[in-house]
Amino acid sequence: MVAIGRQWHVNHVVSDYRTVTDWYREVFGAVDVFTDEWLEAEKRWASMVTIADLAVDVMEPTVAELPLGRFLSRFGSHFHAAAYFVACPPTEIFDALTAQGVRCFGLAGAGREVMVEKPMSPVFTHPRDTAGQLEFMPFSESRPGPLGVPGKWADPRYGEGWSTEPWERHPLGIRGWRIGVVVRDLDRATGIYRALGADVVAKDDGPDAARCRLRLGTNTTVELISPTSESTVAGRDLAANGEIMHSCVFETADLASAQAYLADHGVGIAERHRGRLVTDPATCHGAVFEFVE
Repeated sequence: MVAIGRQWHVNHVVSDYRTVTDWYREVFGAVDVFTDEWLEAEKRWASMVTIADLAVDVMEPTVAELPLGRFLSRFGSHFHAAAYFVACPPTEIFDALTAQGVRCFGLAGAGREVMVEKPMSPVFTHPRDTAGQLEFMPFSESRPGPLGVPGKWADPRYGEGWSTEPWERHPLGIRGWRIGVVVRDLDRATGIYRALGADVVAKDDGPDAARCRLRLGTNTTVELISPTSESTVAGRDLAANGEIMHSCVFETADLASAQAYLADHGVGIAERHRGRLVTDPATCHGAVFEFVE
């Protein structure tokens, strides 16, 4: 079993990363982790921001034939994957997951041999094998930073004095977060996450979807969403795109205040349920956000 640690980030693939990064700063009060980084292997630009301690990597691919470019062409602007830190080399992650029947690859589709050459490199799963794509990144607590290596940039979440209190005072009143994933078979998806060491913490059979929340790693809650209808935002996403990272779910202290603030910032509300708001992805650069009390 892979020993999963803290959340690293979620990926939001877009066609204009600077515009979307500015939007996160304006709407969510997001704080920069890094800005305007070019990754040659993936031929993409990115900036990473954090909302409380949930980091979002906003990525703009530039080559349509590479994996991120193919994703953008296929799905448009959309959440792409969830990434986690692990305290082991990538080859160990690769071998452990492969032994469980999970197909894995490295940056831009690279094979295991690249992970041997570059021991601080990520491992990606095939989305069909893990109910949406997951990413695992080696991390060393003795070498802080979002890549676990010094000298590149510093992740503010690992800095002395870091606090999520500013987001609690923000008009959105963010108290916590979850990662939402739409799935066809809730039992199968739950089993996949249980095999990764996750524990079920809650289940809910609502009128629009069956949901299962699991605690994964040291600070992440994953909410698996199995829609009962294609008339909902989650149902349409699953029907169009298959099992995929669907949303960021924010726990708020005041749902009415959050709704008013979102409206003032041009964010449309697509659905209102008791204790839950679902944003219109057309007003959020293809992303879906849920706010729950």
